[in-house]
Amino acid sequence: MIRQFDTIAYDNRLRTIRPEQKVIFALLLLMMAITGNWKTQVMMTIWLAIWIIGYARVSWKVYAKALRVVALFLMMSFPALLVSIDKSFHVSIDRSQIFIAMSLLSRSVAAWSCLFFLLVTTPFPEILYVLKRMKVPSIIIELLFFMYRFVFVFEKAAEELYVAMKARNGGNHWRHGGMLVFQLF
Repeated sequence: MIRQFDTIAYDNRLRTIRPEQKVIFALLLLMMAITGNWKTQVMMTIWLAIWIIGYARVSWKVYAKALRVVALFLMMSFPALLVSIDKSFHVSIDRSQIFIAMSLLSRSVAAWSCLFFLLVTTPFPEILYVLKRMKVPSIIIELLFFMYRFVFVFEKAAEELYVAMKARNGGNHWRHGGMLVFQLF
């Protein structure tokens, strides 16, 4: 999936816009997503989805797949936000936390939308170039570059392990996925 995002970043319709403009635009929207209320965050998410799918011509299937992954991680964190356990190990759901959890959900999705916009419309080397021009310390740029390269190595290793597991008649059970992750790390 990472290679697919990289390909989309080079082949989208917003590719001709200068990377400085897209980075500044995404950072301003990110600040608005962090500080705004939930209505602003929802509107921003919808607006960026229109930009990503409509103007940049990123496939809605790719967008939905990435949004599903984000939703999975957010839903996995919901129990930790809503459930409280007291000293006598009594488990309860605090109703006052529901609003806070929903606020966190809208803020997280809005922030993800801003960063996903930047990811699929701007190639990563151009983002690094913009950061260098913004006088970001070179050690941070180097670390970002190494992490970017490591993600591709990590994805390739995971793909090879998956093919090896399938070749040994590995199944589709969730335990096999757990073994794959264990071997990868």
